[in-house]
Amino acid sequence: MKGRLGRGLAAVMLTVLPAALFYLVAEGLYALSHGRSPSLSLGYQGVALVKETFADRAPLHPGDPNAVPLRDAGEIEALLASFRADAVGLGNTPYEELKTEEASIHLEVDGCKRQKPNMRFSQIQLFTTLFEPLDPVVAFWDSGRTLNPEVAAFIRRYGFREVHLTTNRFGDRMTLPEVTREAKVIVGGDSVANGVMLNDDETLASQLQARDPARQYINTGVNGASAADVICAIEAAVRNYGDRIDELIYVYCENDFETGQPYGEPEQVVDWIAGFAQRHAVGKVTVVYAPYFYNVLPQLSRFKGYRGYFFPRHGDERHRLAEAAKSAGFGYLDYSEIALEESREAGTLFAAYALFVDHTHYSRYGTRRLADRLTAE
Repeated sequence: MKGRLGRGLAAVMLTVLPAALFYLVAEGLYALSHGRSPSLSLGYQGVALVKETFADRAPLHPGDPNAVPLRDAGEIEALLASFRADAVGLGNTPYEELKTEEASIHLEVDGCKRQKPNMRFSQIQLFTTLFEPLDPVVAFWDSGRTLNPEVAAFIRRYGFREVHLTTNRFGDRMTLPEVTREAKVIVGGDSVANGVMLNDDETLASQLQARDPARQYINTGVNGASAADVICAIEAAVRNYGDRIDELIYVYCENDFETGQPYGEPEQVVDWIAGFAQRHAVGKVTVVYAPYFYNVLPQLSRFKGYRGYFFPRHGDERHRLAEAAKSAGFGYLDYSEIALEESREAGTLFAAYALFVDHTHYSRYGTRRLADRLTAE
């Protein structure tokens, strides 16, 4: 009985498998002959799935500069206890156990999120596509700490370009070169103004300071700040440095659009800026709109299954911010203009990638382009 059943199944398989194979080949040829993309073919998708499965298991050649080194989250998880012991944070990952007070660069001052004073932290991006492709994993730790040898080896193997974040006694990021002048220029905002993944001398405040030694530039940007935190940091700067504010550059990131939260509407922020400028006789105000990459070049960033695909487009809020800033008599600059100009000059849409270190923060080069524009204006 079992022998007859086995022979019957074998006969069915011998009949079905060739038919299925013939169908997939014929369907693929039909798709191509009718001008359809091969990716629409079931046969193509089946082969691609098999290739992807084996490619993911294929060994990496240690000398291949184009390989994506970190493909197994298990390598991170095996070191989680060591990361925690060394107070090494891993930003843009799901490992909540690494978010400790010791690893944090923040504290709360009078209900506002601020950076720790007199701090020097190291930051480095990791080569990996384990999580969000346009928001790389960032490792960060106290620069004065000697890391566990395994942790240090992991960072050396997978890290790209270590940078340093230094704060002064007020918790503001260090602006270089260091100068003290009566006339002050405040560069306010969240992590975009602060300069994530930039060295202290590469931030917007530092690049502007190098061009303008007659005034003192103060970087009050706070990583992860809300609009209310940004405003709190700017007001603190007046108390800490004196009230001769010659200019305010307010970097307005898209994550400041938070309806229902304090200063969550663009008009509320502009109204506050106008009042601040009047109270302190600020001679010039410029609002820099900093959109996420998803709203700069969506055709290169909105991938299905990833954050960018679902990221809000903020078209209405963007228009309202521009109108409110211009109505108040402020200068206004949309960073999208710089990105599109970069693409036109290079003759490729991909050129805009060079302006960013991740999905929202600017590279050293991208920051220089912004400083160029602000100086020209």
